[in-house]
Amino acid sequence: MPKAGGPVPVALPDTAAQALGVAPGDVITLADRRGGPSLRVRLTGLYRPADPAGLYWRLDPLEGRGVRTLSFTTYGPMLVDPRVFTARTVPAAEVQWVAGADFSAMTTARLDRVGQDVRRTVDRLDDRQLEAETTASSELPALAADLGRNLLVSRSTLLISMLQLTVLAGLALMLVAGLLAGERAEETAQLRARGSSRTRIAGLAAAEALLLALPAALSAPLLAGPLVRLLAGHGALARADVRLDVPYETAWWAGVLAALACGAAVASPALRRTGTYAIERRARSRKGALPGAVQAGADLALLLVAGVGYWQLSRRDGGSGALTTDTTGALGMDPVLVVAPTLCLLACAVLALRLLPLAARLGERWAARSPGLPTALAGWQLARRTGRGAGPALLLVFAVSISMFAIGENATWQRSQSDQADFSVGADVRVTGTSTPLLGQGGVYDHIPGVAAVTPASRSTVPLPQGREATVLTLDTTAACEVTGLRDDLTDRSFREVLRSLSPQDTAPRDAGFTLPRDTARFLLTVRMQASDSSGRPSGSGVTTRLSATFTDRFGLPYTLALGDVPADGGRHVVAADFDAEAGRDPGAGPAGPLRLTGIKVHYTLPQRTEHHRLSVIALRAVTHDGTARTVPVRQGSSWKSRVTMGNPDFIEDGNHIAATTSAPRSGRRMPLTVEYDTGQLPPGASWQSGDDEASVVLASAPQPPPALPAVATDSLLRAVGAEVGDVARIQLAGVSVPVRVTAAVRALPTAVPRTDGSGGGALLIDMQSVNAFLSGTDQGVLVPGEWWLAAEPGASARVAAALRERGDITSLLVRDEQRTELQRDPLGAGPLSALPAAVVSAVVLAALGYLVAAAGALRERSGEFAMLRALGTPRRWLARVIAAEQGLVIVVAVGVGALLGGLLTRLVVPLIILTADAESPVPEVRVHLPSGPLTLLVITITALPLLGVVLTAWRSADPAQALRHQGGE
Repeated sequence: MPKAGGPVPVALPDTAAQALGVAPGDVITLADRRGGPSLRVRLTGLYRPADPAGLYWRLDPLEGRGVRTLSFTTYGPMLVDPRVFTARTVPAAEVQWVAGADFSAMTTARLDRVGQDVRRTVDRLDDRQLEAETTASSELPALAADLGRNLLVSRSTLLISMLQLTVLAGLALMLVAGLLAGERAEETAQLRARGSSRTRIAGLAAAEALLLALPAALSAPLLAGPLVRLLAGHGALARADVRLDVPYETAWWAGVLAALACGAAVASPALRRTGTYAIERRARSRKGALPGAVQAGADLALLLVAGVGYWQLSRRDGGSGALTTDTTGALGMDPVLVVAPTLCLLACAVLALRLLPLAARLGERWAARSPGLPTALAGWQLARRTGRGAGPALLLVFAVSISMFAIGENATWQRSQSDQADFSVGADVRVTGTSTPLLGQGGVYDHIPGVAAVTPASRSTVPLPQGREATVLTLDTTAACEVTGLRDDLTDRSFREVLRSLSPQDTAPRDAGFTLPRDTARFLLTVRMQASDSSGRPSGSGVTTRLSATFTDRFGLPYTLALGDVPADGGRHVVAADFDAEAGRDPGAGPAGPLRLTGIKVHYTLPQRTEHHRLSVIALRAVTHDGTARTVPVRQGSSWKSRVTMGNPDFIEDGNHIAATTSAPRSGRRMPLTVEYDTGQLPPGASWQSGDDEASVVLASAPQPPPALPAVATDSLLRAVGAEVGDVARIQLAGVSVPVRVTAAVRALPTAVPRTDGSGGGALLIDMQSVNAFLSGTDQGVLVPGEWWLAAEPGASARVAAALRERGDITSLLVRDEQRTELQRDPLGAGPLSALPAAVVSAVVLAALGYLVAAAGALRERSGEFAMLRALGTPRRWLARVIAAEQGLVIVVAVGVGALLGGLLTRLVVPLIILTADAESPVPEVRVHLPSGPLTLLVITITALPLLGVVLTAWRSADPAQALRHQGGE
């Protein structure tokens, strides 16, 4: 607490203290903006926010930065003891409270309810009548809505993968159940022939199924926890630091239901109605080349249903994937759209079974030409037992398809996240807010280590027909080639060529005007203003002119600075432009040199009688930061033009009212610049409705801009205005109708994200120097950069971002690498990214085990044949080669067909189901990526594992003595 009448102890941010030049112990006098008494404070300490993004600093208008410059500069906040306010030493203008919640027990089931409760609480606080005005706000309802959409996106992706694995597991289960039924078919027929009832046989089958399913039902929930923790410890979930808890009650119910399904699948063949023993044997020996359901056209019906599902998925407005909105506008999952990808994969896999007879016939013809016994036997067996390989082939085709789908979806999702970061940021680093004055912004980035290239950027919104709006992006296209880029599928030619079509060299040469030394701190002009009468004799004048100068930096950005007043007395006068003062005090602040003097403006009030004036720029001197004065060189034949602007647009000449006129300026080495003009006149008592009675003479060193500015337009903008490449259109920019000629069309432009409400009309890219050269001739102002795009040296993005954040003047920036990391570390998006690789592993394991079981059953069924061949002297290795050739052909064909179907459906379906966290289509559009490395590993693994297992099984089987004894009934 301060002593009575003494200064109030305060603490100040270190950035503010540095900017003010104060230190602990200093006493500062603060003035009251409302006219109250001043306040003396003593600086007792400095502080720095540990986390400027923390909840506490939401109360600080400066957001913990210490300094902010808008129309004026604000420093603070000063921290004081709370008793300073309670004791009325300092009256409190307002009181703010911030409340944080404990979300440690928060669950997704309570998300919507919490958001609604907070919204009602805020509304009640706003409605309460208190002694003072009360305003309450919360970001939680909007955050809860965003999280709800993010959850739906994650759940829809997980559900699609879960359905695919469920169908694959069902196919494997049906295959195993069919093999078991085939194994006991003859035994069942014999029991039926001896009088056993169907109920008793079904009971035996159910008991057998229970013995198989019960251990799985007990072990699966117990294994769920360790497997989930293993999954969370690797990949995207580990990077996002997500902790997964297993709801064991749900896991037990899921295990029981899965066990019941398995038991029903195993026991169901025993419940079907069968014929006599003889009929059953004939049926088993006369199996068709294809399953009965396929022969009946079930695959075509399934394909029709899948086609309808794909059509529904592809026609979703706004690209909402498997999500839809109900009649109330609430977002939810559409079951049809969730099932559609799985239906497409399954239908194509079942349809591919029709290729088996063709493959068998081709294999038989190939084997017939082979001189060896193993190959001939393999071809003959394939042609004779085509239908027996349908189940294993379907399992492999579907497994490979969904595995490729999962790999493609995972890789495409990650690439899309990287593309979104590239597109939304536009450069390695994009500065979107700074408190440094405009003149000082360009030089800041010259002093940041690691910055390789810089371009200023301006963003404007312009109206289009039918109530639409377009984004106009202006860049220094000469430097933009090194700073930004565009994905190659978004343009028909390289982006560098596209930017080259916007080259400003025809509108504003880089060497126009007088070039100043790069380290100029102040610029001095020695000028003389002479007045003369109609006969050319010197005369007195009461006109005082106000001089201003326009300087252009290396990016082509013009800056107009006031120089001062110059009387028309014929004497020499020195006027100055103080760049250091205009650039601000921030470290490194200064113009992006070298500057060029490209314009001088003479502004005055119209006299009562016209006068002839001559403005002569006698000398140009640049004062560097070390105080050295240098003469600015003047190129011989420097081109300057002049024009007159009347302050009143309704000025009409008559006998008494005369407009100003000017002659062409002259420039030379002895006299840098000279211009003569007649001031015009406005007699006493004359008045104008518009009120202005001023005039200006503008000198500029720039050629006439072209009739239309070159521009690059997006396809959507061309559709909105009904134009094509080469056409000229007009846009309202900075209050001026600007003609633009479309030189190229692209699908999208960096950072120009299309609107989702239907009002977006695309985007337009124009060179900043060109458009400012055009606007300078209209006296309506120019475009100023609101952003700075930076290209960092390789590996230096983080260092550049850190250096910018350490400054007190950079209020907001975006970093491409950080944006990528943020998207990839999204906790809700990490679930699908981790589940997709797990789905691939599960599919490979299921397919390999299922195929091995089927192959083992087929080998056991043919054990008698192999034993006979062994007894006749056929070597074991020949039989292994027969089995390898037979099964290898099925495996290769199935894997090849599955790979083709998986690749095709991945390209067709994945772009339709990948969404952003806000449940919207990504920008730019998703480009499918099928990584060659994981796909090659998948194909090799899913081909080698079943084939190796079959060969090992065949090598250990075919004992002739045992098989012949079994065949003989012993």
